[in-house]
Amino acid sequence: MGLYRRTDSPVWWMSFSVNGRQYKRSTGTEDKRLAENILAKVKTQIIEGKWFEIDEARQHTFDELMEKFMQEHAPKREPTTQRRYKVSLSHLLPFFKEMTLADITPRAISDYM
Repeated sequence: MGLYRRTDSPVWWMSFSVNGRQYKRSTGTEDKRLAENILAKVKTQIIEGKWFEIDEARQHTFDELMEKFMQEHAPKREPTTQRRYKVSLSHLLPFFKEMTLADITPRAISDYM
């Protein structure tokens, strides 16, 4: 976990990993001391399991996401594309069906493959 500055941005950015996944987020500030405090708060939230992206990902399953995708996104596509989506889901759903989005890590994908 750490702070850094990107060449294209005057603000401080933070980099950290959670459950094997790397995150890079803007702190939204040019003040290094404030950026350090923001990073410390994120670290605390991660340790307490209260970091918002983790909580959101634990509330939804893969099959819920795919159902929403098929209802909202797929109808806007050509029929041949819609059929491809259905074929892909027929392979993915048996493995990922009731997994939460937080559980779909690079390792889980590797296990699927």
